[in-house]
Amino acid sequence: MAERSYKTDKLREYSASFCQVAEQIFRFASQQVGTQRAIQCEGSYSFIATTTHERAAKLLIYEPHIGHASADWPLMNPGVYVLIRVNREAGERIWSDSVRLRFERFYERMRPNNEDVAVAPNYEERFMFFPVMAGESLDDIAHFIAAVSTV
Repeated sequence: MAERSYKTDKLREYSASFCQVAEQIFRFASQQVGTQRAIQCEGSYSFIATTTHERAAKLLIYEPHIGHASADWPLMNPGVYVLIRVNREAGERIWSDSVRLRFERFYERMRPNNEDVAVAPNYEERFMFFPVMAGESLDDIAHFIAAVSTV
């Protein structure tokens, strides 16, 4: 397992309430990016960038007793997390001012931990992350995911 990485389990293994939140965000974002670029994987959801065809964003569910986290995995509470690409061409475009200025509040939520993570089996893809909070607008999160996926 690579540095700060997580191997998800099958989505059906996670708590139903977390699955519902992740599915709803995925559905909203899929409507904006199209079904060709929104992919339901076995243990997470992925969004492919328009221009680079790299994975731009992910949705995953984290529960400590499900899946396998590396020893240096950041301290995270159980829940749904939005992961945004930080490396390679997609990462450079996503973190440019043109996208960041429109969604600064989400970028600010990723900065405090300043840790990037990987999700198996694509350890070379690095992501910053933030949790989906109770009562937060899932539609706003979907708009953000769609925006970073259009780079």
